[in-house]
Amino acid sequence: MIRYENGKKALAQEVFKPHDSNLFLLRGLPGAGKTTVSQLIAGSSMGTNILTICADDGMVDEIGNYNYLPHRVADCHAECQNEVKGAMLRDVPVIVVHNTFVKAWELAPYYNMASNYCYNVHSLIVENRHGSSDIHDVPGSTIDRMYEDFNVELLPIESDWWQKYIS
Repeated sequence: MIRYENGKKALAQEVFKPHDSNLFLLRGLPGAGKTTVSQLIAGSSMGTNILTICADDGMVDEIGNYNYLPHRVADCHAECQNEVKGAMLRDVPVIVVHNTFVKAWELAPYYNMASNYCYNVHSLIVENRHGSSDIHDVPGSTIDRMYEDFNVELLPIESDWWQKYIS
């Protein structure tokens, strides 16, 4: 293992290489810190063009207020996927998507795009071990359900596992 004295420089050297295209999928329950981690990655980009996005961005109104609208969830996820596809078409070298990604099928469209546009995928689970609360006021019962449904694969899986979710 290579050790660096300056972690920020190491991250920039190892992740933000101009010839590599990287897609980070930040997964976790509401309040885990996905947005914070995405901002840390963006802050470490050392001038590299980077896109950070989440489906919840579509729930923010024109003056910056978050308004959860259940009927908009599917549209917000579709818009997030379209933004990621557009960034890949523009060859944005680093894309960070910070959604809950509770179930494997929710990751599948991003893996499919990454395969189509030659992006390396890094799936990271962000845990709330710091006692933070959710900024979107998600009900505890909803978070409990998400916790029960959270799908994690720690063992190597088939390289094209997402194909079964793509229609």
